Amino acid sequence: MGERYSKEDLRDIAESLIEDLRECEDGTDITTWQLVKAAGYDMDNFKEWDLFDVHDALFHAAKANHITLDMSAHEGKEEGLPYNLDFIVHNRNAQIKCPICGSVNTARYIYGYPAFNEEMQKKLDEGKWVLGGCCIRSVELNGTVYQTMPSRKCNDCGKDF
Repeated sequence: MGERYSKEDLRDIAESLIEDLRECEDGTDITTWQLVKAAGYDMDNFKEWDLFDVHDALFHAAKANHITLDMSAHEGKEEGLPYNLDFIVHNRNAQIKCPICGSVNTARYIYGYPAFNEEMQKKLDEGKWVLGGCCIRSVELNGTVYQTMPSRKCNDCGKDF
């Protein structure tokens, strides 16, 4: 494991990438490096060995979330570093469906003050993200805090869930 990231850090990074994998169209061709970069991580903060660990953690998290990352095109070949090799995302069983109309065409709410950049604008324009505002409401029940804001919006029926 890299010097800079604990196992917990790597799990957190991988889990944050799972949402992006859920939003990919089934059959998307991407690499771990591209996914990490598109998620807004500063690639200068990762050493090569860190990316090996992120790649491994991502594949474990994907499996746990019923997402298959198919790298079979590279089997038996010596082509390069695993995090730079493409894989095909098979996520039909992991896509988030609207509970009202059943559509998988949903957007993730982004709350707070996100760092606005070209990638964020692209996701907003594509309907993958929607801005939810800076105030996040929650309630506490028996010592546990629950967020009461919706996490998704259906692009087809317009309902929040």
